Amino acid sequence: MAAPITHIVLTKKIYNQHFSDKSFNDFIIGTSLPDIRYLGTIDRNKTHFPNAALNETKQEKSFTAGLKLHSIVDRVRENFLLSYDLYSKCPESKFITQSIKFLEDSTLYAKIDNWENYIELFNNVLQSELEVGLNRQTVDYWHRTLQDYFSRQPDNKSIDTFVKRIKLGQEVADEIKENIEIISKNPEVLNYINSLYKQFEDLVLEKSSQHRS
Repeated sequence: MAAPITHIVLTKKIYNQHFSDKSFNDFIIGTSLPDIRYLGTIDRNKTHFPNAALNETKQEKSFTAGLKLHSIVDRVRENFLLSYDLYSKCPESKFITQSIKFLEDSTLYAKIDNWENYIELFNNVLQSELEVGLNRQTVDYWHRTLQDYFSRQPDNKSIDTFVKRIKLGQEVADEIKENIEIISKNPEVLNYINSLYKQFEDLVLEKSSQHRS
């Protein structure tokens, strides 16, 4: 599973080619909603679609297409990470998965140069978000969490804030930051992140082809 910034960066990379007919606003909000589950207010199976496929997703309305693309991104990213045997190249830690995600976000943040436009998208709650089974207060809290997180390249302070807002605690944040300090110096980890971005569209199309077969 990818973290919030990586989801938007990878989604933007394929938007023009595959989803240009969708409302960009609704599509981005849709693809950013599923991990609201970290707040513990909705079951994962209501926001994630393990069998989502690209061609079928392209036929959905804007918000739902974004919602389902989130699951495709998660699946493609995890398979690519495993193909690098990346966990064996990282320190043992209960939170190494989260640590890799935050490093991905920090590394890929600069791929978008107008984050202020994305932040503005989350000023309003969509009716579609509420129809998933969430209340307005929870969605608004998630939007504000994302807006704050998107406001700068992730650093120790923003990691502390984000981890606190999803109720994991300071000890977890500290372990994640310690892991990042180590893995950010590993060229194999950085190569994985840069390759994920570079190859992402091909990986999605390859996965789509496998799904059809």
